[in-house]
Amino acid sequence: MNDNLTIAIILPFFACVFGWAVWVIATNIRRGRSSKQVAELHSRLLDRFTGNQELIAFLEGESGRRYFEALESELRDPGTRVLNGIQFGVVLILLGISLITVRTAETDEIVRNALLLIGIPGIAMGAGFLISSVISYYLSKSWGLLDRDKRQTR
Repeated sequence: MNDNLTIAIILPFFACVFGWAVWVIATNIRRGRSSKQVAELHSRLLDRFTGNQELIAFLEGESGRRYFEALESELRDPGTRVLNGIQFGVVLILLGISLITVRTAETDEIVRNALLLIGIPGIAMGAGFLISSVISYYLSKSWGLLDRDKRQTR
């Protein structure tokens, strides 16, 4: 029974790690391509100015302000980061609760202990994500980062 339990725990773990690694690589490739395209676009835009006066007039105007705001577009806004933390937290807490609930129906003591050893850290990590999201929200709000995002969308 111990061999089956080991396989039942290790196989999903490695599948999750593999899936996460593929997601990270794909996300970084996408971000790299996007950043390269944006840098090329900005380079072509700046090359179109023939003199310093045109460039200064552009940078001092509304278009110049939006140009520099677009340079910061690669940074994720705080609201999205807070929502992602809440999502991860809720999913992990529900996963931990479901493992502990399944534990109550199990009769094998080894399996019960394994489910408990997986469920409790899942709940703890989920609670950590939720606490981190709450702290991030209040810090972002106090620093005015959330208000700045609202002004940009208007």
